Amino acid sequence: MNISNILMIGFLIALSLTILIFRKKFVFHSFGKIIYFGMYKTKVGLKLMDKWSSKYPRILTRLCYLAIGIGFIGMVVVVFDLIKSGYQILTGTSTLSVGLVLPVEAKGVFYVPFLYWIIAIAVIVVIHEFSHGLIARLHKIKVRSSGVAFLGVIIPLIPAAFVEPDEKQLRKASRFKQLSVYAAGPFANIVFGFACLGLFLLVLNPLTASIYDYEGVQVKDFMGVESPAEISGMAAGEIITQINDQEIKNTEDFLASIEGAKPGEVAEIKTRENSYSVLLEQDPAEKDAFLGVWVETEKTMKKENLFSYFIVWVTDLFYWLFLLNLGVGLFNLVPIGPIDGGRMLQTVLEKVMHSKHATRVWHTVSAVVLVIILSNVIYAFVA
Repeated sequence: MNISNILMIGFLIALSLTILIFRKKFVFHSFGKIIYFGMYKTKVGLKLMDKWSSKYPRILTRLCYLAIGIGFIGMVVVVFDLIKSGYQILTGTSTLSVGLVLPVEAKGVFYVPFLYWIIAIAVIVVIHEFSHGLIARLHKIKVRSSGVAFLGVIIPLIPAAFVEPDEKQLRKASRFKQLSVYAAGPFANIVFGFACLGLFLLVLNPLTASIYDYEGVQVKDFMGVESPAEISGMAAGEIITQINDQEIKNTEDFLASIEGAKPGEVAEIKTRENSYSVLLEQDPAEKDAFLGVWVETEKTMKKENLFSYFIVWVTDLFYWLFLLNLGVGLFNLVPIGPIDGGRMLQTVLEKVMHSKHATRVWHTVSAVVLVIILSNVIYAFVA
């Protein structure tokens, strides 16, 4: 068992004990017999929401228009990707769009090391929920409470946070105000994610690059049951140093070396151990040439010290903050029931059609999208 799994188990035990001790202060909502959501209500952050909403009303109002626009664009992108993924599952050429993101190495799980996962979760939910509350207060909608929460399946599993706007006031507000409140959380996550990406690319990544000597890319695993690289005799663990006379130092060199290659061409590949002539095939999910390997940059630290390790750790943290903020922001735009994208769709449908028909369409869309998402999750475990 690796350290991340041990930390996750310890975290779940600590979370369970904390909830058990303070259970009288939690409000629980159950969904069936084993799934539940617990909330610990506070007033933390409410004064700051009031302060910022009254201090920057013009800027925030303009951002509301941008958030709504980005929200619907994101919704279209996510739905298209889900439909594409559903089709690929049916045709056996699946490239998964969604999956469980946990600090546990297991089949069907998108693995994130525990410390990065817990920090990212904390940052994501605080930014997301604070933004909902901030825009609610901008529109003079009361925010009753804020607090920490968790989603549990038998035991508490995933920490979260929440703000509790007055639903009656929110439903009576204009369509614009409703949409801006719903879009605020995903929009804030997406913007923060790209801010992290900018810092990662412009500052941290160049700084980290100066810490290492790069020596090629290591073959970590093969894709599919008939990977062209594996058929050629290449083995996992080998270090690729050259492709078609191009020196390979890192993954960027590796990707550049096969960019533009066509199925049926032969790639001459040198590793530290051997040389291979690999017949490129067509990617099952795309039209590009397919080598069929998962690779990772092979590198050694020039000088091992605390500062170097810290810079590397922070660089990786901002990579995960970008990836997970973007992922959570986009996922919240999925048009399903009570999540932000679902509420946005419902608001628009109620504007363009009778309430009864709007509800019927909303439920139908939610059900179809939910089936596609569950298909992705289940496929990841059984494929």
